[in-house]
Amino acid sequence: MGKTDPMAGPALSFDPFVSYNQMQTIPPVMALMEEMRSGISTYLGAAGTILRPGGVNLKPAPDDYFSMEKNFFSMLFLYSFHRAGISRSHRR
Repeated sequence: MGKTDPMAGPALSFDPFVSYNQMQTIPPVMALMEEMRSGISTYLGAAGTILRPGGVNLKPAPDDYFSMEKNFFSMLFLYSFHRAGISRSHRR
């Protein structure tokens, strides 16, 4: 009687059906998107450096390559690391 669920968090203060375009304008999401873009760019740069001596030249990645839609699970991992308090320098 009068007990509350200790696992119940605060009510959502955002629309869970927000579009990807709307979501990408939220400052924390923008920061994580930039972090993701930086990580992917670093990875592609390293891959290009490794492959170039063998005659393989990577094409530049199109802009949508870095979109949230194409990297949804990467964003979830980045967000979970962020929420766990893992510093940005350790997430790279």
